[in-house]
Amino acid sequence: RGSIFIHMPAGCKALHPEKLIELAREKGVLEEGTKLTDEEAYMLIFAPGFSTAKVVTDVSGRGVGMDVVKRNIESMRGRVSIQSEIGKGSTFTIQLPLTLAIMDGIETAIGDERFIVPSLSIVEFLKPAPDMIMHTLDRGETLQFRGMFLPIFRLADLYQIETTAQHPSEAILVIVESGDDLVALMVDEVLGKFSAVIKSLGSAFREVEGISGCAIMPNGSIGLILDVPTLVSLGQNLSHTFSKKRARLPSNPAALPDLPRGAMLH
Repeated sequence: RGSIFIHMPAGCKALHPEKLIELAREKGVLEEGTKLTDEEAYMLIFAPGFSTAKVVTDVSGRGVGMDVVKRNIESMRGRVSIQSEIGKGSTFTIQLPLTLAIMDGIETAIGDERFIVPSLSIVEFLKPAPDMIMHTLDRGETLQFRGMFLPIFRLADLYQIETTAQHPSEAILVIVESGDDLVALMVDEVLGKFSAVIKSLGSAFREVEGISGCAIMPNGSIGLILDVPTLVSLGQNLSHTFSKKRARLPSNPAALPDLPRGAMLH
C-alpha cells in the first residue's frame, strides 16, 4: 500500500546460493563461517566489488554497477529484492513509494546545457518572425503575442551560456505563465517530452536563481528544472542585474547532487 512494484524478469539463469556464497568468500565480501538464507545470498550480487563474470570485459566483470543500482533505489526510499528458481530463472522486484515527486516537462537546450520546463507552466512554443520582435523603452526586448507584448527572457544571458542564437528569430521562444503574467523564455532547441523523479539541488546550485531542482537526462547528463514563477517574476523586470556569482551555473562536478540514474520514466 502506498508503493509501486516493478517486476523485471532478468532473462538469465537461476542464481545458485551456494555458488554466490563461495564467490563472495573468494572475493573477501563474506567472512568464512557466515551463514545466509537463499534470499540473503541472492543479495550478495549488490555488494561492492562483487561480480559473477568469469572474464573481465568493458561491460562486465569489473565489480561495479549493481551496488550503484541498489544505492540509488534506496536513495529514493525504495527496496530491491530477488526471486530465483532453478529451471525458471530470476526476477528482480523494485518497490518505490508513490510519494516520489514526479514531474512532466519539456526538455530544452541552450548551448550544451539542458533545462526542463514544467509542462503545466507552458502556454505555447513558437519560432518568431523578425517583425514579431519589438524593443520598448520600459520593457526592452518584447514579443508580440496575441495582442500583448511579452518580455523576452534570454536564459543564456542569465546563466552565462554560450549560444549561437543572437536574435530571438533564430531561437525558440517558450511562452510560460505564472498567475496572470506571461514571459517568453528564449532557448536554442526544444528536444521533447520528459518525465523524471525530481531531485533536490546541490549546495552550489541553491544560489542560482530560477532553478528549482534537477534530474538525470537520458544521456546521463544533468538536466536543470526551471523555476517558472521566479523566472516570470524576474522577466517582468528585465533591468534586474544578474551577478556572476549568483547566476553562473557551477562547472565543478562535485557541486552536483548524487542522483539516481535509474529514476527516469520514458
